[in-house]
Amino acid sequence: MPLSQAIWDKKTNIFTDIFNESLSRLNPDITEYGQKVAFDDLTLALDNEDLGKRFYEMITTNFPVKYIDFEDFGNNSFHVVTELPYINDNEEFRPDITLLVNGMPLVFIEVNKPNNRDGILAERALPFFEKM
Repeated sequence: MPLSQAIWDKKTNIFTDIFNESLSRLNPDITEYGQKVAFDDLTLALDNEDLGKRFYEMITTNFPVKYIDFEDFGNNSFHVVTELPYINDNEEFRPDITLLVNGMPLVFIEVNKPNNRDGILAERALPFFEKM
């Protein structure tokens, strides 16, 4: 997904439009207010200094909100973005590839190739099977 066309919260890097659409699909009775509360709850969990334990508990249980459908994985939304910046105070981290599940950035992939001066741009040019 091109970042130029994406809408995301810069603090959490959650893609809010995908997140809200996914919450509505997984929780048919959720209101707009409920979506906001679910987002705020996740933001609070991400701010905890428990190494992500509370965040993990929230996304792996279905109460009170289902964030990920583990019974029917095809019910989730999956997206890929490249070089999504993560900024915290004066520090910045920009993984080569970020995988989103229901708008939440859950997987970071660094593409490292010896002597690759062009970074991820050179990797995009390779056919899929050459990358393996």
